Amino acid sequence: MNSISINTLREVIKFTRSVTHLNISWNTIPPQSMLSILELLAKNRRLTDLNLSWNNLILPQDSTKQQEYVLKLLANLIKFNKKFQHFDLSGTGLTKFMCHALGK
Repeated sequence: MNSISINTLREVIKFTRSVTHLNISWNTIPPQSMLSILELLAKNRRLTDLNLSWNNLILPQDSTKQQEYVLKLLANLIKFNKKFQHFDLSGTGLTKFMCHALGK
């Protein structure tokens, strides 16, 4: 995805609260852009299906603080959106330990 497409996606997420399914897998969205998308998605309580796979949420060189913030956003998405039926985080840079922490 180029920067124009990413900005358009952000605008759609920001102003459309009725989105229930979102599949943005395999778009090679950079981590900083994914972070801003996650911050917007955290406000959506109607999502039932979210596929973020194969977009880097976390890079190995990210600071611990950055990694913790991403995990907090993901945890809040799960915690406050009781309608989730499918949430795909494959290939996003999350380690096994991070995924386990999300399940707690």
